[in-house]
Amino acid sequence: MNAVQCLQEEIPGYAGFETLYLGTKTAVYRAIRTADRQPVIIKVLQREYPSFNELLQWRNQYVIAENLPVPGIVIPYHLEHYRHSYAFRWS
Repeated sequence: MNAVQCLQEEIPGYAGFETLYLGTKTAVYRAIRTADRQPVIIKVLQREYPSFNELLQWRNQYVIAENLPVPGIVIPYHLEHYRHSYAFRWS
């Protein structure tokens, strides 16, 4: 099973996943939220079992981005559980 199929199964409510970026630590996908057909961006950690420090850093990145009062910066919409980690979602 490839990464896109995993996302579709493990983060329900989204369809049409398209890979935007694949790095060594993270991956970024574009998808459509099926409830209202809104486009979203989803960023996930690549490792299925990230370390405690990686999870802490990931969550801190989300909190910092969520609270940045800078025009032009995309603010994450939601932090969701994904595998043994989290996924950021932007609408």
